[in-house]
Amino acid sequence: MRALNLFRFIFTVWLFSISFVSWAEPIDKPKPEVVIKTELDKTSVRNPPLNKGRWGGVTIGDKIRYSLIVSAKKDIEIEFPDFGGNLGNFTIKDFGSNKKVFWGRQKLTQWYVLDTYVIGKQAIPKAMVKYRRQGESDWRHLETEEKEIEVKSLLD
Repeated sequence: MRALNLFRFIFTVWLFSISFVSWAEPIDKPKPEVVIKTELDKTSVRNPPLNKGRWGGVTIGDKIRYSLIVSAKKDIEIEFPDFGGNLGNFTIKDFGSNKKVFWGRQKLTQWYVLDTYVIGKQAIPKAMVKYRRQGESDWRHLETEEKEIEVKSLLD
């Protein structure tokens, strides 16, 4: 009985240590200076967000929220692209930005509300975000991937 309890204890400690090691990140692994991602959500409530597992679908005239999200060290300057009034076949109806700073990193979001009246597969082109350390003169850049959306007619 005593040996069985000892075995259970050792097995539990071993199992816990394996799960802890698999969740832990290496301490010496530095985070990248700048990380960029995009999100694409339909702002109407009829369908679930577009970047989730199932497509909610987009019909002509629906409003779509396209966000560029940049996470960077606090001493990095970020410059978002200027798209003008259009983003591919999408018209920019509204846009804005948001900035949060936490523990020496900043999270900047530039969002756009888009709509289109063209049916079929539509692409939101790649976006180039520029960045540099404060005090440097040369800009570096990161590009996002092109996003493709199927726009359906109201008759479909």
